[in-house]
Amino acid sequence: MFGGILFLVIECKFNTPVDDDNLVQLFLELLSAAEQNKQHDLAGLCIYGLWTDLTMFKFYSYDPSTAKFCFDEVIVPNIRRADASYSMIGVANKIFGLILTAYMDSLQAIISRRKDWAQCNDVNQSAIY
Repeated sequence: MFGGILFLVIECKFNTPVDDDNLVQLFLELLSAAEQNKQHDLAGLCIYGLWTDLTMFKFYSYDPSTAKFCFDEVIVPNIRRADASYSMIGVANKIFGLILTAYMDSLQAIISRRKDWAQCNDVNQSAIY
């Protein structure tokens, strides 16, 4: 079982303006996720967040090792019904890419932690794979 938090989504009501209160909610959730990851020995993992009202998708991240929030990208899909599904491909690709990146980073952290544990306990390195 993995146990860490990689990606958060904050959904606001349709046509809710992006203001400081909405972003503060996302940033607090990202900070909370970073604290939760510390309990699973995954303290340095970057956590990704998405703020959306389903007409606009804003991607952010928080890097606990530098304690900085970063704005990544805004994707505004076409809202016309005929084109909406096609234009959501970019959003789906972005979400999949972030989750895959976060998952790969978490696997590297887990492998590194297990190697450190094996060295401290004088265990054969091939036994942890």
